[in-house]
Amino acid sequence: MKQLFLFLLFSTTLNVSFPQKYHRIIELNKFWDEAGYNQQVICYFYPNRYEFIEGDSLINGHYYRLYKVYPLLGDSTWYGAVCPPFIADTSFMISASIREDTLTQKVYYYNQYQNPTDQLLYDFSISPGDTLFSPGEYRILDSIVDIVLFNGEIRKKFCFNDGCYYIEGIGGSSGLFHPLTPDIVGGCKRFCVKQNGIDLLGTQCNIKFLGMTDINAPSVSVYPNPIIDLVTINLINSLRPISFEVFTSNGIKVFSTGVDHSPISISLDNLKPGFYIYVFYSETIYQKGKLVKL
Repeated sequence: MKQLFLFLLFSTTLNVSFPQKYHRIIELNKFWDEAGYNQQVICYFYPNRYEFIEGDSLINGHYYRLYKVYPLLGDSTWYGAVCPPFIADTSFMISASIREDTLTQKVYYYNQYQNPTDQLLYDFSISPGDTLFSPGEYRILDSIVDIVLFNGEIRKKFCFNDGCYYIEGIGGSSGLFHPLTPDIVGGCKRFCVKQNGIDLLGTQCNIKFLGMTDINAPSVSVYPNPIIDLVTINLINSLRPISFEVFTSNGIKVFSTGVDHSPISISLDNLKPGFYIYVFYSETIYQKGKLVKL
């Protein structure tokens, strides 16, 4: 009884507390899909997928984590932009330019072509009212709020005076390397962040790997095209089941269903007249094409 009393007294006197878990940016089996954009140009420039791997690179006395960069493939336009829906290519390049200090809860970025010194990319230790210089501009932190990810985890969201934000373990409102780019004339856009195959956050988490699904011969036929209300789907070589999705020209999903027999007629009467992109996929195929609704 005496020992219990001393323990309670000791705990109360010292006000023992435990620090909140810090959610790392750099983790294995996590990837970011994002792209640059210009509001005057349809679609996106340089869409990529970023994924950290084992191994570091020593630069100017600091170890930077290696990561893979996969191009996101889509429909190319005459002005060099790429339109969704995207497919992640299997070819990649390896780069190293991010390091994370988990003790100070800061993430740094290195770009040998722009500025051959460390630049602060994220600071998860700041408090409301603090000024942040990242990247290249001063911003004031307005508030820190909780946000619930798709998998139910709760993370801290750091909101700044210009409407931009970044999230613990996720990164910025504009992507991994562009944490505070404002959406005014142009910038970067985050499509999706995944880890271990689970969606964490994003508006376009439907991007598949090309190498897992692409085949040369068509696997599905679609007719008629243009359509008025009904589209008929014919699965070639008895491939089933398969997913059928329809997107607008800017990558917004407007229809989705499963196809388990062939032929089958599906009503798209709710779609507005215009140009769309359809996608078929399963574990073994990936096929897409253009669809016109009259």
